[in-house]
Amino acid sequence: MEKNQLKKQLKSQDLSENGLAQALAATLNEQDALQRLKRSYRALSETLRVRADSRTEPELLQRIAKLLKEYCQYKYVWIGYLENDRDKTIRPVAWSEETEGFIQQVQVSWGEGPLGQGAVGQSIRQLKPVVLDNILGNPRFSPWKDSARQYGFHSVAALPLIIDQRAFGFLVFHSEAGESYHQEELQLLSEIAGELSAGVQLLREHNKREEVQVQLNKLHQAVEQSPVSIIITDKFGVIEYVNPFFTTITGFSAPEAIGKTPRIVSSGKNSPQLIRNLWDKLLSGQNWSGEFINRTKDGREFIEYAQIAPVFSDQGEITHFIAVKEDITRRKQLEKKLKRLAHFDPLTQLPNRALFYDRLRQSIALAGRQQQYCALLFIDLNNFKQINDNFGHTTGDALLRACAERLSSTIRSSDTVARIGGDEFVIISNLLTNSEAAAGLAKKILDVLQRPFQLLGNRCEIGASIGISIYPDHGLDSDTLIHKADQAMYRIKKQRRNAFEFYQD
Repeated sequence: MEKNQLKKQLKSQDLSENGLAQALAATLNEQDALQRLKRSYRALSETLRVRADSRTEPELLQRIAKLLKEYCQYKYVWIGYLENDRDKTIRPVAWSEETEGFIQQVQVSWGEGPLGQGAVGQSIRQLKPVVLDNILGNPRFSPWKDSARQYGFHSVAALPLIIDQRAFGFLVFHSEAGESYHQEELQLLSEIAGELSAGVQLLREHNKREEVQVQLNKLHQAVEQSPVSIIITDKFGVIEYVNPFFTTITGFSAPEAIGKTPRIVSSGKNSPQLIRNLWDKLLSGQNWSGEFINRTKDGREFIEYAQIAPVFSDQGEITHFIAVKEDITRRKQLEKKLKRLAHFDPLTQLPNRALFYDRLRQSIALAGRQQQYCALLFIDLNNFKQINDNFGHTTGDALLRACAERLSSTIRSSDTVARIGGDEFVIISNLLTNSEAAAGLAKKILDVLQRPFQLLGNRCEIGASIGISIYPDHGLDSDTLIHKADQAMYRIKKQRRNAFEFYQD
């Protein structure tokens, strides 16, 4: 402004020559404020561009700190985040180069303590901009006076960064001037803080969506490559998705299965009660687990262990069901085989000693309830050792299998024949009306075992020694009956003859 123009302005305002300095200072202050407003507008515009261009949160924060210094000429500017620790401390996250030393030597809090009484702490708690002028004389600024004096700070402005009405950080400016920030300038800075907050929120939401997408991709790959069948149905049980392993197990492709119900793999051997229990649990919002006997597309039966769970909407309503099913056919077969090995003789396929003891206890209990007899026949093969020595173990094994078949043919379906070791067999004959019925069975056994065996080109002739004990005449428990039948058998064995004998005291 030219001097004559300034004088005219002073004259129009009826100012004396002595007030010239004051008027001049006021005008210059207005011009300075106007320039700061212009720079703030440019900074706001640049903030919008930076917000749109930034790909990460640290990048956005550092670029904002840089442009505030470059466009607004705020030499000392920094951005901090709130820590949710006990002391409610502040973590600097971005700053101008000139501010680095200051923020490294000061401690700031957003709590109610002495370190939270400055502009930062107040702005966080009040959720609005806070300006402190002449900070060297302000008691609220006491913890930082020495650092402020070192850097020549005289005023500070702090603006909260807010997401969903909660502060997560702040934007702070330190000035070497002692005067307040112009109201319009502070409003523009608040808008910059708002845009920064919005940018952080968008980046976080974007990152969260990306994280969710990554997790969804992982989940999708896990489901697609899972070594178990996975089926998703709607709430009516209509299939909407099957994974590739479902096709591997059942033979039904995804297009063949989608739109159908899981009944396409049903064998018809699952009990109605099983299905009712399944639906009762699922429709009540509970998980269900159990086994199905299912059938593949080509008709092969297989056993599946299934875990089925309902899927709920945000309103708590069932929208889908998800089933994870494992083919356990081989496991079941192995369990059956192991169970058989535990209870059956692998050579003759007859019950072994363990199963024999269990059957004998059951037979004794049954005879006691029915008030009838139960006979135990202890059978030892004659001449077995000579045949084994002369013709070899292969023939000996074949002889034991043939004897097992002949013995099995002599008993009723309710009776039990077992091999308890070597060439020793036992027979449990249930629910006899008299003890003499056991004698008839013993004669029958002697007759079938005395007939020659033709095995692997060898003629084998054997006989048997049979000892018999009767429940309840000779004992009331399995150990007593076994011991007494064994004693009777050894008496016959010593006489080297094919015969049977009841236990005698």
